[in-house]
Amino acid sequence: MDVRILLAVLLLACFCAPGRGEVAWTPAEGWRTSRVEAHGEEAPAFRKAFDLFLDGRHGKAADAFSECMEHAGEPLREDAAILRAESLLADNAYRSAFEAYEDFLEEYPNSRHGDRALEGELEVARALLAGARVKFLGLRLWASYGLAEKVVDKIMSHRPFSDYARLAQISLARSYFERELYIESASAYRQYVELYPNGNEVREALLGMGRSILIDANGPEYDPVPYYRAYAVTGDLLRQYPRAPEAQATMRLRRRAGENLGEHHFNVAKWYLKMGKIEAAVLYFRKVVEEYRETHWADRAWAILETLGEVPGEENAD
Repeated sequence: MDVRILLAVLLLACFCAPGRGEVAWTPAEGWRTSRVEAHGEEAPAFRKAFDLFLDGRHGKAADAFSECMEHAGEPLREDAAILRAESLLADNAYRSAFEAYEDFLEEYPNSRHGDRALEGELEVARALLAGARVKFLGLRLWASYGLAEKVVDKIMSHRPFSDYARLAQISLARSYFERELYIESASAYRQYVELYPNGNEVREALLGMGRSILIDANGPEYDPVPYYRAYAVTGDLLRQYPRAPEAQATMRLRRRAGENLGEHHFNVAKWYLKMGKIEAAVLYFRKVVEEYRETHWADRAWAILETLGEVPGEENAD
């Protein structure tokens, strides 16, 4: 047989084989289907469900795809399963959509629709993290941030180093920060930096971590550790990305952390001075002058050191 004829026969067999699915998703066109008849006797039910989906009747489409799944063989059932999840997402039924995507990924771990399922879960997570309300008894009653965190965890467990996981993690950190949960946002930003040191949002994560730590601090009269952490993080960011668009904001944040640290050590020095522990007081005043020289606390510490005759680098009068 001529090679060209053989290739033509093979191609025809591929296109006409029973069970061959022609359902696909692209970012530009969304879901498209053709040659549904190749799926066999259940094709009309699938076609009806798909038409409902395209018409925007997403709730009815989800029910129709569920019914199709009960009777269809493979691969039609696989296509119906992913489109059921897509219908629920389009209907803003976020909890049900997430559960449908999870069921799909469990049943079809190697599906050609696997990437779309993870992207769908990412859309669910982002919507919930932005405050979208979930349905209860047919009503949208409350935002479910707890569900959003669960979705992020699932995405991370499916493919921890994928773009889906990276984007889910930064979305979680942003949500915490916007909701003023600064301990949580610092932790989420830190996890991003540790997992995705070359990620597109790493500079944002470093800056967000520094901001979160600094905002959560109780003030210089309390534990200075948060200020040390913010000072260190911003220093790392400036050293690694000196020309980044975030550099100016990072420098302001670092100066603010330095002001707080300078104030903290200045107050510690004053306390030692009040207690009559001159050597300890001098040690802390010098620390302010040497390590936080760009703060106004350095000038105040210098003036006291001059009064004590302990100006750094000069011999004592005695």
